[in-house]
Amino acid sequence: MGVDVWIPRHVAVQKNTKSSLWRDQSVEQYDQPLIPISAKESVEHTPKDSSSEPILVQPDVIEIVQQPIQNPVTKQHKTIDLEISITLSQFRLEAFVLRQSVLLVETTTLSDAERKLWTNIQSALSGTYAELNWPFPLLNFRDNRGVGAYVQGFLDALTLDKKILCLGQIEFVRHAQLMPLASLAEMLEQPRLKKRLWTLMQSA
Repeated sequence: MGVDVWIPRHVAVQKNTKSSLWRDQSVEQYDQPLIPISAKESVEHTPKDSSSEPILVQPDVIEIVQQPIQNPVTKQHKTIDLEISITLSQFRLEAFVLRQSVLLVETTTLSDAERKLWTNIQSALSGTYAELNWPFPLLNFRDNRGVGAYVQGFLDALTLDKKILCLGQIEFVRHAQLMPLASLAEMLEQPRLKKRLWTLMQSA
């Protein structure tokens, strides 16, 4: 009869008078209460990253105590200068320069006999006479603290590669080439001491 699908009689036929579309359907809404979350609780429940926090390391404190450095050479020079400033007020050094040696005498308090002997020694051989007087002629250079350098400079100028034959002990004279001998007074008392001086002078 031109109908492809047959519907049994016992099945009721329901007519859909209204077309059902998805857009026409109502969506059920479920109202749920909103629970507010405070900022404090949010911070407390946030895990802390320990790697981002700086680590404070207490440095070791090392105490450095600086000890004063003492220079024995400087100390010795100061001692010599102090002794000179205390004991010296005036002196006179006389030197007689030979080819290989220098005769040195402190002539401040020589007696007449000692002065005569010293003159005879100088006339025995050919040489050059030199002297040093203290205090220094210039007022600005009369400080006793520099007298050691003054004497040292005098000797260095005369004794280049030469021995210093010192007649008697002179406390304020220090030199590497110094050779102490008997004083003029001792030579007058013991004439044999003149022979040793004469031998050294001839070898020079």
